[in-house]
Amino acid sequence: MDSGELAAVIATGGVSHPSGSPLYLLVGALVAVIPLGSLIVRLNALSAVCAAVSVALTFAVFGLISRQLQGVNAITRQRGSRPPRRRPQGPSPAADRLLSAPWPVAGAIAAALAWMTNRALWGTATVTEVYALHALLFSLLTALLVLYAQTGGEARNRALALASLVTGLGLSNYPPLGLFAPAVLFLLLRVEGRAFWTRWRRNLAMLALIAIGLLPYALLPIRASADPLINWGNPSNWRNFWAHVSGQQYQVFIGGPQWSALGRLLSLWGAQWPAIIALFMPLGLWALWRARRTWFWFTLLIALANLLYAMTYDVSDVAGAPSDLNTYLLPLFWVSALWIGAGVALAAGRVGALGSWRVPVSALAFGALALLPLLALPANWEEDDRRAYTYADDYARGILNAVAPNALMLAPDWTFVSPAWYLQLGEGVRPDVTVLDGELLRHSWYFSVVRQRAPWLYDAVGESITAYLRELSKYENNEPYDGNVITQKYVAMLNNFIAAGLAQGHPPYILVNEDSKAIDPARMAALAQQLGRPPYMTIGVAPDAVGRGLQWAPETPAFRLYNDRAPHPLPPAQIPSRPFSVLAHYDDITRSVIRRYAEFWRWRGDALRGAQDCFEARAAYQQALNLAANLPEARAGLNACQSP
Repeated sequence: MDSGELAAVIATGGVSHPSGSPLYLLVGALVAVIPLGSLIVRLNALSAVCAAVSVALTFAVFGLISRQLQGVNAITRQRGSRPPRRRPQGPSPAADRLLSAPWPVAGAIAAALAWMTNRALWGTATVTEVYALHALLFSLLTALLVLYAQTGGEARNRALALASLVTGLGLSNYPPLGLFAPAVLFLLLRVEGRAFWTRWRRNLAMLALIAIGLLPYALLPIRASADPLINWGNPSNWRNFWAHVSGQQYQVFIGGPQWSALGRLLSLWGAQWPAIIALFMPLGLWALWRARRTWFWFTLLIALANLLYAMTYDVSDVAGAPSDLNTYLLPLFWVSALWIGAGVALAAGRVGALGSWRVPVSALAFGALALLPLLALPANWEEDDRRAYTYADDYARGILNAVAPNALMLAPDWTFVSPAWYLQLGEGVRPDVTVLDGELLRHSWYFSVVRQRAPWLYDAVGESITAYLRELSKYENNEPYDGNVITQKYVAMLNNFIAAGLAQGHPPYILVNEDSKAIDPARMAALAQQLGRPPYMTIGVAPDAVGRGLQWAPETPAFRLYNDRAPHPLPPAQIPSRPFSVLAHYDDITRSVIRRYAEFWRWRGDALRGAQDCFEARAAYQQALNLAANLPEARAGLNACQSP
């Protein structure tokens, strides 16, 4: 959903939504200068490369810790024996014989393949987002921490120094990397004990390196001071900067643990791999417990912290989008891939050590178990095959190309606004169209965008904007405010926008967010029937408050507004008609776009039927039913047109 916005920010040197992700913006700016394909293709390729490097690092991480696992096979070969309570000072003779065995390699291959075929990583590797870079950085951080734990002297200090720098860079890309903190602190204390607290000079150096890694955040106020086209939160002063990087806008979604969400999170976790692969996770945890409890607790702390974070961060738009929620659980899925690798290493070692058929069984066990995670390829292919997923682009491009010249579009719909920003600012598609996000108009920083993109509108509605911002500032500055007054000023401003567009030759359009119907479908359907048009839905605003008394014409999925009741012939519908049937699996965005297209054809059918053109109306209703067979309004309209 945020891909278009991130690409537009990179194209214009702006500031993205909280927490800003300045490291991603810097890396994206470097990718933007590569003269290959469009910017969005290059940024998608960046995600693929980051995910691939993360897979390679996963192989390396498992290889570094796998020496601790070999003793488990040696111990468990002796029936009835129990491992010693303390780890031996050196490997046992049996474990020493296994040092050259291929079983740790089988586990490393399995861990890397399990991560490669993980549904969440695969999905984020094919879109413009910060999460693939996040996966690369936490994989690299863990590899450096494992080196720190397994080396000594200067090599240990160098590994810790690099890990500190990577921590800062990781926080500059995606602050939830901080969820690794309990596991990292546990590892430091496990390796050094109480001596860790006495090494204050080195620890101060660690903090300094983390601070150096955080320096990309300085990019945000520098860019904001230049008043870019997208200046989310305007972090040009300390107050705005801290509110932005701390995600203050989203802190309302953070509360106590929602235990009711645990079942859903566990369900998403179980859906990442087929059961035959996931079953190796508990075996791998057992192997870590028996062989090296440091890595057992380290990985388990990462998993538990990630689960707790997902349970306390309740975002309504994510609640309906498992593919988005998956990205919040990437660290959990990554340590799960390590557990799968550990389970495979243990199982392969046990099978390979069987009696007289050692050689053939060894080869079979190595190949079959190491490559077992590849079974997830066909299982997850439907979910993550994105070759035909162009519908967000089609949706935004189709609407932009269909509206009248110099149009003014009010669109409280991020599914449209985000890709439209990229198309307009990154590819120069219909720059004459003024697109205003009805939800972002609830934030004062957004009016710098309005002023730059539509100075004619800002000048025409200046008094209304000033009156609204005066009330809004009370809310934003934690002063006493009246929510009803803010809403009244907000609605008055939107209607003044529409009036200014009608008066100054900027045809106004409203793109209704059909997802809002999920709030109360029956009530919304009844209200739409009463109004004869879709209700304008946004938080706290009456559905008929915006565009009241105007004629809404379904010329495109965005309704054109007229200030008269004279008939206005509908132009031919200019929207993409790519066959949705080519997809084996519909993701959330695709389903959303299909629903919007179906609603558009339904309203177009109603308008044509009202104009006594039942021939065209029937065609429109049929288009709606082709996209949404269970749309009752389209079925009723088709039946009405077919009646004598």
